[in-house]
Amino acid sequence: MAPLTTTKTDDRLLWCAILHPTDPVLVYGAIRLSPRLHRAQDAAMDEAQSWVTEPIKWEVLDDPVLLGRVSNRLVVIRSIMLPLGED
Repeated sequence: MAPLTTTKTDDRLLWCAILHPTDPVLVYGAIRLSPRLHRAQDAAMDEAQSWVTEPIKWEVLDDPVLLGRVSNRLVVIRSIMLPLGED
């Protein structure tokens, strides 16, 4: 799967990784959240992979969202569009 990346016309598009538990008893919020945004989807994927020891199995939900599964956790890679700045 080829990750999506930003181009010069998409300078406002950034990526965030979020790690969630899948155990129904524990599902009340994220375990881990990117402390900073990434300019490329693959950088957010690499950050999420660094949080776990097993390989993450990725699937594309739609263009701005990737879903990863690993043992009893779920990883979401989400794009965020920054607002237009005023000149």
